Amino acid sequence: MIPEHRVADLVRAAVDAIPVVQPPSAALKARAVGRRRPARTWSPVLVAAAVGATVLAAAVALPGRPATPGAGEPTYRLPRELAGVSSRTATVAQDPPGRSIALFTERGEQVVLATDGVTYRKLDAGGTALLSPDGLAVVVSDPARATGEADVVDLRTGRAQRYAAGAPVALRPLAWSPDGRRVAFATQAIATGSGPAGVGVLDLDTRGFAPVADPRSGTGDGVVRAVFTATGTEVVASAGAEYGCTLRVYGVDAPTPSVPLAVDGPVDGCREVVTLGLHALSTRPDPDSFVIEAIPPLLLAVGERHGIVERLSFRGDAYGTGALPEPITLGSGDRFLGWNGRTGVYIGQSGGVVEAPLDGRGVVRMTRFGDDPVTNFQLATALAPESTLADVEPGAWPWSPARTATIAALLLLAAAAAVVLRRRRRRT
Repeated sequence: MIPEHRVADLVRAAVDAIPVVQPPSAALKARAVGRRRPARTWSPVLVAAAVGATVLAAAVALPGRPATPGAGEPTYRLPRELAGVSSRTATVAQDPPGRSIALFTERGEQVVLATDGVTYRKLDAGGTALLSPDGLAVVVSDPARATGEADVVDLRTGRAQRYAAGAPVALRPLAWSPDGRRVAFATQAIATGSGPAGVGVLDLDTRGFAPVADPRSGTGDGVVRAVFTATGTEVVASAGAEYGCTLRVYGVDAPTPSVPLAVDGPVDGCREVVTLGLHALSTRPDPDSFVIEAIPPLLLAVGERHGIVERLSFRGDAYGTGALPEPITLGSGDRFLGWNGRTGVYIGQSGGVVEAPLDGRGVVRMTRFGDDPVTNFQLATALAPESTLADVEPGAWPWSPARTATIAALLLLAAAAAVVLRRRRRRT
């Protein structure tokens, strides 16, 4: 978004650029006596009024940036219907959206949706993208190339920073730590996209990259899944299409990486973990409630594939009581998107996003996708529980209010300059 002082500078520069040459005093007197045209003296005034009215209308009528949390109305909005991306949609680098509530892919474009529920921006970088829990950043890497590089895009500025793993490996982003300081990746020496893969963790503060789990052989064509614990010091990971869907917990800062601290599983009949999510509020400082030895209490949502049947099962300690929710049936391609606090989960389906209560009372439709297929839909997991559904018009204006107002002001000032020059030529 263009700062207000920058808008003022642009307007001032445009006005100063208008060439005005004062005629001799004798000519002024002759014109005043011989040719009185009161109507023409209003032209510059009318043009200036049009400029001011346009800027004011653009700033008031167009949707603005969301306010900070706690300033009255809920500031994180999800539209009931997702608007489609168009060729007019600006990119993140051109006009940063700020904090964003969702990320998705449509028509081959990766798009972020700002927390106002109407501002859509296309990601400039290609590859596989993952939205941070706080909605302020996106990590992007290309799992089809063994470059060992990943970009982290700041959605407030549109600028990207490049990080290196220090080895020529293919990287696919798996999970952000809850505090947004670390990112877990699937790592492969040869880019295949599936099959045996390790897990590595990038520390954004130190720029260090540490391998924490080696590839496990015999895991078929499945895709590795991972999630951080609430403290961000351990990673819970699956190995791919491994019979039993075993989950292993690895210490990120352990002196001997690739050695699991704890193991959960196997589960009889489970063929692959297709989606994975940790309840960030499930920790409790009670050693009697530990479910996995030496690891804080966990409540994990595990998408399990049993043959052709997929279900979202729950493992670990539910709120310290030991009572786990019943499994939720998943359709083909359904994915876990996050927790709505303590009472339910968000699930991404082919046609939209639903909320599924843990008491089994049935799903509630939240956001409907448009006519074009939407894939890789993600929510900013820390913002989603505080968001509200909103009825907003699909197809929002592609530019921010400040950008629109600036362009309108400059165009009208250019028109005013043209009027002045035209009058000057006629008089001379």
